[in-house]
Amino acid sequence: MALQEWTTTDYGKGPQTSLVVFDLQDNREVEVSSANKGFISPIKFDGSLLIYKKEYLGKGKTVEYDIEFESLEWWSESKHKNLG
Repeated sequence: MALQEWTTTDYGKGPQTSLVVFDLQDNREVEVSSANKGFISPIKFDGSLLIYKKEYLGKGKTVEYDIEFESLEWWSESKHKNLG
């Protein structure tokens, strides 16, 4: 599971969002990427790829990225216990 997490809603600083992937089976999570003054959101899992996009509305810019799920590092125990 992948979700957009807001790190601030402060108008002067934000939006600041992160893309967080959750491994529900092993109860762990990892932050994949972040967007400063923009939005980052998952699009889909496609085989072994996680496809996501970053949107910077003020600049009128959207960029799509992909990352191999197996290449994700820096997993930590999930702080969100009720996702599964």
